[in-house]
Amino acid sequence: MYTLNPSLNNREEIKSKKRLNLPDFPDLDQSLTGDLLAGNEKSTALDLDRQVTRFEISKLNLERVAAELSSNASVQNVVRITAIVNQLKQEVNTSGWGSDGTTTIIHQMVFDLFSIYNQTLSQVIADKNADASQVTLMQNIADNLAELVGDVKALSRNGLASSEWISSDLRDNQNYLASIGEPEFLAIGSSEFKTSTGTSISAAAGLLKEFAFAVYKYSDAGELITKGPEVEGKYKVKYVLPALKDIPNAYHPLRDPATYAVASLPPAKIFIVVEDFSGNQVSIQDPLIDFKVVFNNPQLGDQDRKIVVPLYITR
Repeated sequence: MYTLNPSLNNREEIKSKKRLNLPDFPDLDQSLTGDLLAGNEKSTALDLDRQVTRFEISKLNLERVAAELSSNASVQNVVRITAIVNQLKQEVNTSGWGSDGTTTIIHQMVFDLFSIYNQTLSQVIADKNADASQVTLMQNIADNLAELVGDVKALSRNGLASSEWISSDLRDNQNYLASIGEPEFLAIGSSEFKTSTGTSISAAAGLLKEFAFAVYKYSDAGELITKGPEVEGKYKVKYVLPALKDIPNAYHPLRDPATYAVASLPPAKIFIVVEDFSGNQVSIQDPLIDFKVVFNNPQLGDQDRKIVVPLYITR
């Protein structure tokens, strides 16, 4: 922005309503459908139920191991973190994340967190020990799950009650949706997807918005490149929850290359990775993006249009 607007002179504060020169990205086709999940990654409600059951069994096994190793500080730390996750599991259950009408992306994110947590917990039980990296990972997952649950529940209170937003029948009833709550949280976009039972529901039933990822960079001569063969159709975009960013198989690739790769995402912090088509990761500025800023400030985007997310390639 400073390069495009030299008059700013690197000022940190800018007067409201000041006209700025913006990057000239390619025209965005608003009919593009946001990726929900690529390939065969979609988990069903049954998958999540199995992970929760596995967690409950592992929790009991951990308690038996911990009783034998009462002096092992690392194992006791795992017991403490697992108790926190158990409390969050109750929040997940009461939020309806195990039922067929679940918003698919949020459903998948909860599944991802429980899946990796369970894998790590099983290893701790088998080894009867937990190293520092395992404790850190499990704590990060607990923190990430707490934040995701809190942010989604806060948004659902602003729009639909928690017992209502999981119902596809209610989502399909636009008259009902228009009669309760804030409209900007209820009918954003028009994409539809199939639930695990085949029911067609809105991809933006208040808890998702569609984001279109664009990439840009500077040439060796300092020229800003936002269009053309150097950036268009050249890069793939993947995303993951921050707690799982060091686990390669936890990432979800978007179907289309940038510019534009479109994704339906909830109000959450998401870690973004950009790769070329050889699978080489390229550095981007600010890979951790807090998407709930847009949900909390609906004036930042037209509710019927996708929101462009520029990703600056730094090398």
